[in-house]
Amino acid sequence: MTVDEWQEWWKTFLKEQKLEGKIQDLNLLDRQNGHEAQTEKICFEVYTNYDKIKDDLEEVKTELINMLGQLEEVHLQSGRVKRKDSLIEKIIRKRYEYQVSQTSCYAHLNSQNYTDIITDLAGIRLIMNYRGKWKDIHNQILEKFPLREPDLYEKFEHLPHVEGEKFLAEIPIVYYAKGDSEEEYSQENLKTKEHKQGYRSIHYVISYKRCYVELQVRTIYDEAWSDCDHRYVYKHEAKPNNLALSKLSAILCKITNVANDIGDNMHDVFLYDKFSGADGDIWTASSEDIKFYNEMVAKLRVAEEELSAFVGRLNGNN
Repeated sequence: MTVDEWQEWWKTFLKEQKLEGKIQDLNLLDRQNGHEAQTEKICFEVYTNYDKIKDDLEEVKTELINMLGQLEEVHLQSGRVKRKDSLIEKIIRKRYEYQVSQTSCYAHLNSQNYTDIITDLAGIRLIMNYRGKWKDIHNQILEKFPLREPDLYEKFEHLPHVEGEKFLAEIPIVYYAKGDSEEEYSQENLKTKEHKQGYRSIHYVISYKRCYVELQVRTIYDEAWSDCDHRYVYKHEAKPNNLALSKLSAILCKITNVANDIGDNMHDVFLYDKFSGADGDIWTASSEDIKFYNEMVAKLRVAEEELSAFVGRLNGNN
């Protein structure tokens, strides 16, 4: 890529991603610290050199898909290596977010160290049929990528690589929706974090062959919603319909979470023959089950009200 080609790409990229303001702030901070602006130079070096490591990342991704796809209770598996534009966007956002930090490694992110700092250059997704399988999958992951000494995780944002070893570089994080129980995850010493949008997933960061790889475990339902949100909403603030798409995504997430919960319940009904004394289309159920279904109805009504409100904001043009 020539300098002129880079300048054209850089200008278009910043405009499309609405990053001009962040670059200006970062450049100003560099000048205040007595040196030339660094961010564009770093991004250019990453852009021109990333292909040299991408083949290694692809190899690691393929090995891990084959390895983890053999885990019991895993329904589907997929993987990806981060694209250049996504990587450069992340470098800018992280440098901006941590620009005044005295402790975070992201404050010193550059073209020489980004592979040892950014933990999702490669990513693997493991999809399960229902959420109740998470603990079985979790234990199998720990067998292949064990936790290290607990005090180490307090010293590092993510643990440094160790030659020839594979392990969890961070304590896994469980993202949960409002109203979900955290207890079963806390009992396994996982971190928990409520997601404002209702996203549900368990995230692991593993160290494998001196690469960090993000591993996500979630259900089919969560994957379907997450794919829609990621394709049409996430990091697409510049799109003219982003606000409307964001609202639709929030509604879809509520419906998806209900589907998730009903799917889990269907598994239990099947496994434990929970409905007794079936007579035609009448079933005898426990008060706990009835309470659950009433909660599902209430959640669907909330989604219906939000969807109706969305429709009320649409102006017909016919």
